[in-house]
Parts: sequence; structure tokens; C-alpha cells
Amino acid sequence: MKIGFQTSKYNGLTLKEELNFAIKQNVDFFDIFFDEWLPGEITTDEYKIINKLKMQNFPFTVHLPISTPKLPIEKLNSLLEFIREFSPITTTVHFDKLTFELLEYIIDKTKDSTIISIENTIPDMHAVYKEKYLDFMANAIKIAPIQATFDTGHCHANNYDLLQTANKLCDNGINIATVHAHDNDGTRDAHDTIGNGNIDFASFFKLLKERKQNPMIVIEHWTENTISFDRLKKIISA
Repeated sequence: MKIGFQTSKYNGLTLKEELNFAIKQNVDFFDIFFDEWLPGEITTDEYKIINKLKMQNFPFTVHLPISTPKLPIEKLNSLLEFIREFSPITTTVHFDKLTFELLEYIIDKTKDSTIISIENTIPDMHAVYKEKYLDFMANAIKIAPIQATFDTGHCHANNYDLLQTANKLCDNGINIATVHAHDNDGTRDAHDTIGNGNIDFASFFKLLKERKQNPMIVIEHWTENTISFDRLKKIISA
């Protein structure tokens, strides 16, 4: 399993600074989260860094905006063009407002470029279909070759057992392509450092190994992200 950092609008860093910091920390990959911004805002220097890293076979993943289902078509297409150009390992999109029509459109426009990986959200209910995440995924895999982004903090804050949820995905033939790793105490989506909440990450990653899952693990916070990186390395190597 590979462990990587993610862009954040909260850390005060530019994408260039985030990439340089991540490389210095020897992370395995980097996740570009288009959180209220678009590829057109990437600077020339940042594109050069991304291209250089890609030439060195450094992996990337992408997280589409939370607002993806509401984006005008030209903005959505700019994101999908970026994905086709840079071929990230996985591309994550939230499930709660994702229609099957939009899913098919994204799959068609990014064919062979990336794994489309659908994330569980808070609350666990689709705004249109009134389905919970596991039910949505069971139906989605019938119409498109999707995989799962398993957000540990979202699952725990929804009061679900991580192991049971992961088992149900695997039992339905849905691979877990991406894990969003952050901790909380089960009462709110704190996006806290690994080990600062009460999520049992050791048991979770042990189960993923047993189920032959090999996800990209995105640390979804920047406060003490190096601490989470070190703790996760120990957990997954045990």
C-alpha cells in the first residue's frame, strides 16, 4: 500500500510548496484535491513540477470537487481533460449527489485514464436516490467499472463499523482503490491525526490485506500530516 499527502485549501501553501514538501518527506504519491478550484489555476511552474514527477513515474491521484454534480459542463470537462492528460491512478468523486448518468459521463470521458473511485460521505444518504452508500455502490457497479474510496473518518462518524463496511464492499466485488485516512472520536468529522481519535487502523488495514486490497492511502489533513505518515507506515508494515 502506498501513502501520500493531499492538497489543502487550509494550510496556506501553494500547490508548488505542497508538492515540494511532499517530495522531501518521501511520500509514495500525491493527491490533487480540486477543492473549490480548477486545473486552469495551476501555474506554469506547478505544471512543470507535475510533468517532471510524472516522467519519473511518481504516482498521482485526483479528488474531484465536492460540487462536481453542480458544475457547468465546461468546468467539468476541464477536470476530465486534466485527468486524461495526466492519468492519475485513481480519481475520487463523492457519492451523495452523483447520478448514474453523470457517473457514466465521467467514465466515458476518462476511459483507460484512471480508476473512478466513489467515496462514502456524511451523512450516508444519496440526495436523489435516497440510498445509503453500500446500496448505491451495489447498483453503480452494475453500470460502470467503479471502485471505492473508503473514507475512514466518514465511516466512523456515521457510526459504522469499518471492518464490516469494508467486508461488504469486497463481498459485492467492489475493490477499495483509495483510502482517505484521518481520525476522529466518532462524534464528528474532525480530520484529525492518526492515533488522536479512536479508529482502529491496525485492524482495518489488517483486514484489507486479508481481503487482498491494495489501496492508495491519502492522508486527508495537513496538521501533523508527517506524524500520520510515520504512524501509518508502522501500521501497514506490521
